Amino acid sequence: MYLKGFIFTCLTFMSFSSFACKCEGLELNEAFENSKSVMLVEVIGLSLKEAEDDRGVDIFKRKLIEAKFNVIESFKNNEQVSSVVTSSGNCGIHLYPGQKFVLFVPNSSYFKNYVSTCTGSYGYRGELSFDDKRFRKLKEFVYNNTLKQDK
Repeated sequence: MYLKGFIFTCLTFMSFSSFACKCEGLELNEAFENSKSVMLVEVIGLSLKEAEDDRGVDIFKRKLIEAKFNVIESFKNNEQVSSVVTSSGNCGIHLYPGQKFVLFVPNSSYFKNYVSTCTGSYGYRGELSFDDKRFRKLKEFVYNNTLKQDK
């Protein structure tokens, strides 16, 4: 009886850790520097899209979720971005129409305009103190960097 409980407990913990996202979280300055575009958006539509790895490797063709959005506020815009793709995996951003997200669109990735938690992107709900604090930190960072560049 004890052995069954022990095995169940071990399998439970192993299954949770095996599904965890395996990327290193980026600091805000790294995520910002590695991005061609950083913006607060509201998702207006989702669709499935077959995307090919930018390296041209057929084995990496995958069905990804493509999101169209309205830009609410732009913090960095080196390249105009009108849609992004993400996966439904653990590192992907779970995008929903009508909801807001802070997107860090990387300068380069295997798939064009691929966003994930690994690029720094996250869902934004201003009424949550954690999200509001994180968003204010982004705005302060952008403001302080703009001041440094103006000098």
